[in-house]
Amino acid sequence: EFVLDFSDDIRAVELCGVLKNVYAIGTGMWDSVYGNHNEHYTFLNMCYKEMCIFLRAISLDEGIFTKFCCFGDFNLTANVDKSRNRTLGLMVGKKIVKTPYLESGVTFEGSRSVKGIIELAENHDIDMPIARFVYDVLSGNNNVRESVDMLIRKAP
Repeated sequence: EFVLDFSDDIRAVELCGVLKNVYAIGTGMWDSVYGNHNEHYTFLNMCYKEMCIFLRAISLDEGIFTKFCCFGDFNLTANVDKSRNRTLGLMVGKKIVKTPYLESGVTFEGSRSVKGIIELAENHDIDMPIARFVYDVLSGNNNVRESVDMLIRKAP
């Protein structure tokens, strides 16, 4: 059996699907530095706050925040170890690989969409330190530990 909910806001549903992948990568990176549950769930809360700020700023239906496509899918993707995007974050954070999405046949959706999210945020003058953290690390501009330390000071 499935439990379904619905939204007429297709753009919001699509953006939720993109954002949850970006934040799952970030969660994997975060967890590679901080390993306890309290810190993990603190970071999830920070991600969800940033996600809501972004969605509100581009004037989407606020009812989306309680939908499965937003809160539910975000939690599933960021918390389950079988998530490709979370795994990417862990691998990059632990320095197992630097650019696995370029070198393998595995699709890491968030690694390719984070640039678009950053551009959209800049076009709407939205500060997104967590998405920027993911983008900067995947672009090779920052290392994970230094970026996590900076992020703690900037997060919403």
